[in-house]
Amino acid sequence: MKSSVLIVEDNKDLADFYRIILEEQQYSVALVENLEDTLSHLKKNTCDLVLLDLLLEEDSGKDILKEIKRLFTIPVVIISNLPHERNECLSLGAVGFIVKSETEPEGILEVVKKFASKKCLE
Repeated sequence: MKSSVLIVEDNKDLADFYRIILEEQQYSVALVENLEDTLSHLKKNTCDLVLLDLLLEEDSGKDILKEIKRLFTIPVVIISNLPHERNECLSLGAVGFIVKSETEPEGILEVVKKFASKKCLE
C-alpha cells in the first residue's frame, strides 16, 4: 500500500471521485467532512497528506487548516474553486493549492505523489 491520504470534502460525489482515483493507485484513503472528524482521524491514524476543501457546510476549511498546522506536522493541500484564496492558504501553511475546475485527475495524482511523504506527528 502506498501512502495514506485524508480527504476533507463534504461533497460526497466529489470525495468518492478523489477516493477512487487515489485507491486505483494503491493509496489508502479516508473521507471526513468537518473539523471534529478531521482531528479525530488524525489523532488516531497515521497519514501522509490531507486534501482539504475550503467551503464546507459545517466548518471553514481555513479553520481546519489552522488546527491541523497547530497540532500536526502533516502536509495539507487545498482543493477549491476559489483561486483567489491561494496566497492566504499558503501563508497559513498549506503546501499546495489545487483549483478543482482546472485540474484533471492526473493533476491530483501528481500533487499527491509530490507531497505525500511525511507522516502525521502530534
